[in-house]
Amino acid sequence: MSVTPLSTSAASGRILIVDDESTIRSAGASVLQHLGYTVDTAENGKRCLEMIEEKAGAYDAVLLDLAMPVLDGTATLKVIREKHPALPVLLMSGYLSERLDHLLQEGSPTAVIQKPFSLTDLSEGLAKLLKL
Repeated sequence: MSVTPLSTSAASGRILIVDDESTIRSAGASVLQHLGYTVDTAENGKRCLEMIEEKAGAYDAVLLDLAMPVLDGTATLKVIREKHPALPVLLMSGYLSERLDHLLQEGSPTAVIQKPFSLTDLSEGLAKLLKL
């Protein structure tokens, strides 16, 4: 797959992609690496929280799927907001028909992107969240 950068300045930072689908994790990682990010992946919320604690302060943002086994995105986001309130989180969901306003707390760096998303949607959503 050929990917063209969306801006003239390369993105930078360390991103954690959390999704139970391996294809989403690997495709997301490839795209974000091509854009200039360093990427780690986790298969569920439990592993996400472990990685955030193991690499304290290492992540610039988390891309978090809402529907996952073991520990879903809503519960994972709650713990992230309690322990790391300033960590930007881009929620990913294929089920945006339900209202997600309760997850977007005033002043917290949280945004939502609907699956399936394009390269442009992902790049722009992440850049806006990181204010690049």
